[in-house]
Amino acid sequence: MAAIDLEIWTPAIPVLNNTKPFQQIPFLFCLFDGKNKLEYFTEHQQDERKSFAIELIKKTEAYQSLLVYDKSMEEQCIHQLALLFPDLKAELKMVGEKLIDISNLFKKLAIYNYQFQNSFTLKSIASVLTPQIEFKGIKSGLEAMNYFENLRASSNPIEKEILKQDILSYCETDVEAVLALYEHIQSLPNKKPQQ
Repeated sequence: MAAIDLEIWTPAIPVLNNTKPFQQIPFLFCLFDGKNKLEYFTEHQQDERKSFAIELIKKTEAYQSLLVYDKSMEEQCIHQLALLFPDLKAELKMVGEKLIDISNLFKKLAIYNYQFQNSFTLKSIASVLTPQIEFKGIKSGLEAMNYFENLRASSNPIEKEILKQDILSYCETDVEAVLALYEHIQSLPNKKPQQ
């Protein structure tokens, strides 16, 4: 079992061939199983969606379950990749079927704490239940996308690397938080998510 998070880029003006305005283009995924951190990052100087899909399949094949917080975006990205690359459709479908969304336990109020203040974002929940996870730097997927735009536009290799590390740190913290939340849920009596 591992936690997974994807980051996407949605340029208003298509930059890559065969893309549409505001199309979701995944550029990063991070995996964390409690010991190992795996990731794949592409700058998309050319269309690298197929490489992204292949790496996603390879790096997740060892895991029977993939924990995620609100799987709608991940599911949509995987579905779009499967449509784009029919030769990878079966493998990508298997990746999608492994996703376990832990956010439903909070959104359906199976687990609630007044400190959530009716906010059910990953950061709101994790800040209360798993305070050992510190969220620093980038605050949202939209901000991560802006960092990615700046990275692609920069010609300074040092600046590009700093931006890349900031984006990676954001994604890695999210998967750490998802796994920590799952472990917290598992420690609660009668609150274990179904596999």
